[in-house]
Amino acid sequence: MEEGWYNKFVIKRFQKVLHDHFSYSDTPFKLKKRAVISQNQAFYKLKTVFDFNDMCIVADNLSEKYDKYLYGNPIPKGIEQLGESEYILESSTLEDEINWFFLTLRKYENRFTKFIDLKHEFDNCLLLGDYKNALHFLDQIESKICISLWGIENRLLIKEMMDGLEENKLFLNEINDSNKSGRIISLADFLSKRAEKELSGNRYKNDISNALSRIEGNLKKETIEYYLFKTNYHQLEKYDAKCFINSIEFQHSLIDRYLAFIRILQNQLINIDKVKDLDMIKSRLYYASKKLEKDGLIENMRLFVDPTVEFSNIRLDSTAIEILDDYSSGDYYQVVLKLKKYLPLNPKNFELYVIYAKSLLNLKTGKL
Repeated sequence: MEEGWYNKFVIKRFQKVLHDHFSYSDTPFKLKKRAVISQNQAFYKLKTVFDFNDMCIVADNLSEKYDKYLYGNPIPKGIEQLGESEYILESSTLEDEINWFFLTLRKYENRFTKFIDLKHEFDNCLLLGDYKNALHFLDQIESKICISLWGIENRLLIKEMMDGLEENKLFLNEINDSNKSGRIISLADFLSKRAEKELSGNRYKNDISNALSRIEGNLKKETIEYYLFKTNYHQLEKYDAKCFINSIEFQHSLIDRYLAFIRILQNQLINIDKVKDLDMIKSRLYYASKKLEKDGLIENMRLFVDPTVEFSNIRLDSTAIEILDDYSSGDYYQVVLKLKKYLPLNPKNFELYVIYAKSLLNLKTGKL
């Protein structure tokens, strides 16, 4: 009874916000235009003034006609739909931005979980150079979940690796013909160049730096950070425009929002300087872990901020532990023998590549 009363109170409170931000005009065109702007402002207030529990109450009880403000366009079905979404101005706090992403997470939880499972298979194939099967899993992701910038990035890469520069550029032309968003076209162009096998890392870094140096306007710094975040993440050690980046990602797919959320938190953790921020991240990671129980990236971040965390569903990799024991005892022959079988099945276990290389050196074979 008390919960029902409180829910009604919260809903009525937001309905008043909607009403207060709706301004009238003397022509139908101006009325429509002002209504859209005013509703954006109302949902900006929902994002920045209401706490997360109240945001959830509002989201669960509003008419579907407001979904475009709450969730944007999280499951685009074609390249032409990428970037087609309402823009809600960024908050001044990262917690607000994370909570805003969590509205999408709680509504599309099953799609996020499916993406994480399929991405795991895709990554394994890509690392092993099995591009045909990698393409199969990418097709599965796009048909069962959605089209995304992440998908475009990896399709450009696979086309380059399988068929060369010409196929890379043909797909880029297809993107340019299908999508009219200047941001999507620019990102696709950068990602196409990054996929080129003949382009060195330094050359790519110089090319993108020169292109971004021509950006002008009040949001120049934030815009440059956004493009680097999407196209050459490791060029910057610290991203200050995390809220701006997250607000732009709201206009993209749920896949892109999830990957941005992971990277934003990773960057925040390695640059954290306030206990208050650490407590916020702990609580947000805890919520995310409840929604995405099989997400190893979230589990790793939780362990990073709190080594005492215990996971009920954690599975120990007995083979990896056995290999590390062999290495510690100096049995390099067994390490190499076991890793030759283990790594093709677990190519994302990067720390074992170092063990493999060192064991080969200790055996003085030098053969990979």
